Amino acid sequence: MMVGYFIEQAEERVGSLDGVEEVTLSTDAGMDWREEMMSDEALQRRHEHQQSLAEQYQQEQADVEVSAPSIPVSEQ
Repeated sequence: MMVGYFIEQAEERVGSLDGVEEVTLSTDAGMDWREEMMSDEALQRRHEHQQSLAEQYQQEQADVEVSAPSIPVSEQ
């Protein structure tokens, strides 16, 4: 479940605001959230964010492959 992520993000973002000294969050066991509850705009933003992360990951993987030293194979 993503509750830990949301708590961490809220603490980080709200805690960084001027004048905020402490952030206390609590959740209830009845939290029932599904993707279908998202607005069309939120779904689109989520899709764009996921696509951006996928592209970033692919670029990082390509950079790793390019910078990896080649190891010569000796013939025996």
